[in-house]
Amino acid sequence: MLQLGKLKQLAFDELSQIFDLEKSDFRLEEYFYEKATNTYKIIVSFLVKNENINTGSLAQLSLGFSKFERIYKEVVIDEEGIVIKFSIYNP
Repeated sequence: MLQLGKLKQLAFDELSQIFDLEKSDFRLEEYFYEKATNTYKIIVSFLVKNENINTGSLAQLSLGFSKFERIYKEVVIDEEGIVIKFSIYNP
C-alpha cells in the first residue's frame, strides 16, 4: 500500500511535466483507495498565475482581483505507483 506522502510526490512529479509547480503551494486535498481496481484516487491543488486578469483601473477595484488561481486535479495512481489518469476536478 502506498503512503500519502508517496502519492502526493507521484502526482507532483507527473504534473510538473506540464505545469511549473516549484513555488505553487501544491496540496493534497483528498484521498480515496478504490479496492475493486486497486487504484488510488487523489485530488491535488496548486496555484498558477491568473492569465485572465483585466488590468484596467476598474478591474483593480474589484474585490475578486487576484494574481493567482487555484487549480484542482484528480489523479489516479495504480498499486505500482504509476499515474494512469489525471483530469480536471471542480470542487
